[in-house]
Amino acid sequence: SDINKKLEKEITSSTGLLCKVLSKSALLDLYPDLKRESCILVKHLCKTFPHTIRMNEASLLNAIIGPPMPSSTSYLQQGKEVISKASMELMKNCVVRHRHAKSRSLALEVITSIMYC
Repeated sequence: SDINKKLEKEITSSTGLLCKVLSKSALLDLYPDLKRESCILVKHLCKTFPHTIRMNEASLLNAIIGPPMPSSTSYLQQGKEVISKASMELMKNCVVRHRHAKSRSLALEVITSIMYC
C-alpha cells in the first residue's frame, strides 16, 4: 500500500542518514568506546536494513578500513607519491588501525557483516 511504501522510504532515508553520520564522525572519533559502539550499531543495521547498508557500504568501509591506496587522493611530488592530508587523517583514524585489539577485532566483525549484506 501507499502507507507502507512511504514508511519504507522514510526508514531508508533515516537509516541512510545514520550511516552517513557513522561514517563521517562516529567511526572516526578518537574515543575508542564510541568507535566500538558505532561498530555494534552497524552490525545491527546489517541485520535489520541490509539494503541501506549496501547503499552506504563504501563510506562505511572507508571509515572502518581507511581509504583505498593508492588512489586519486595521492599525487606525485618530485617523482614520489604523496598522500593528501585528508587521506592520511582517514587512514590514521580508521577502526582497523586503532591501538586497542578489541576495536580492531570488532572492526573485522563489522567488515564481515557488511560484506554479507
